[in-house]
Amino acid sequence: DRHLPYHYAMEQDLLPQEAAIVAAVQQMLAERRGAPAASPAPVPAGPAPSPAAAPAIQVPPAAVSATASRRLAVVVPKQSPTDEEATVIRFHVKEGQAVQSGTILVEMEANKGSFEIESPHPGRVIELRAREGERVRIGSTVLYLEVAESVALDELDRLGEPGVPAIKEIRLTPAQLQVGALAVKSLHEIPAVSVECEADVTRVAQAREELRAEFVKRWGVQVSYTHLILWAMAQALKEERNEGFRGRLDEKAERLLISPNVTLGLAIVGRNEDLYSPVLRRADQMSLHDIVRRVKDLTKAVREGQVNVADLYGATITLTNIGPLQGQRGTPFVLPGQVAMVAAGSLIKMPRYVDQGGSLRLEPRDVISLKLVFDHRPFNGTHAMSLLRSIRDHLESMDLRQHLQEAT
Repeated sequence: DRHLPYHYAMEQDLLPQEAAIVAAVQQMLAERRGAPAASPAPVPAGPAPSPAAAPAIQVPPAAVSATASRRLAVVVPKQSPTDEEATVIRFHVKEGQAVQSGTILVEMEANKGSFEIESPHPGRVIELRAREGERVRIGSTVLYLEVAESVALDELDRLGEPGVPAIKEIRLTPAQLQVGALAVKSLHEIPAVSVECEADVTRVAQAREELRAEFVKRWGVQVSYTHLILWAMAQALKEERNEGFRGRLDEKAERLLISPNVTLGLAIVGRNEDLYSPVLRRADQMSLHDIVRRVKDLTKAVREGQVNVADLYGATITLTNIGPLQGQRGTPFVLPGQVAMVAAGSLIKMPRYVDQGGSLRLEPRDVISLKLVFDHRPFNGTHAMSLLRSIRDHLESMDLRQHLQEAT
């Protein structure tokens, strides 16, 4: 008895013929069973049709059943983002066959392997639209089902994806789109390779823990390994042998333009987990205290959505520290316009041999992995390891007590 507004004209034509339609249905069912049809009920007399009346609407036999029904298309679902076609391996049903919810209708095969399409509702198979062995497009109809009219209209959209939750659509933010574009540009334009080493920060970690309260009292913030690694990078880039990493390639990638100053980038996660890379200019002239304050200001600006656009450009090398996320190792991409990226992992305790007066002794040590991903056009492995060793050495030899006193 559901009233569909867009079928109103059809209802107006069919309602006066209700008795005739019921009689026709009874006749059809009797013929299918091979039994004589019951005598049709008398049709009440009605007004004679006007000479200009529209012709009677023909109701397709497939749409007629003893109860109201609906014809539904079963389509081929996409199993992976790369699927465009699938092969019909075998139909498990025949035309006219009754099915229940969960009945396997057809077995298909796509790029990622075979899969089965199940019936989402009880009903009857009324038409097979493909042949076994045939390649069909994703989203095309492989068969039609006749199901009860009571099937909710909003369930029709899920037909062909049995057991698969409705897809949730999330629109990428402008920041995500920009990072994605940079990643693609980097992949296509920069021949990036990487080298890796390990920093033993046991002594620094112990001093940091001992001075934790003092740093908070005097500087108003706890010193993190991000601060320490940035300082070590700035010291390493001041050295003449590593000066190339203060530069950037010209448009033709034929010359390396080296700045006298160190400009570092720092990957910071902002609102909605958007990723930004603000810069620390003249980092080689900054004390550890200066770096701590600058990072605090940049982090606050990024997370409040107030970062200055001018603070997002100019770095030649960037640090991404995945340690706070409990990541031990990672391989970032080199940002276009820069020449390298340093990835630092989380601090973990590992057994390491330590030289004790000429003899080796196994001890638990605090270590951090450092990976340098660099543009292979201006640099080779010798240049890269020179910089990475220098960063490691400056990090391992830091005197946190001296830094605390100098900034007091």
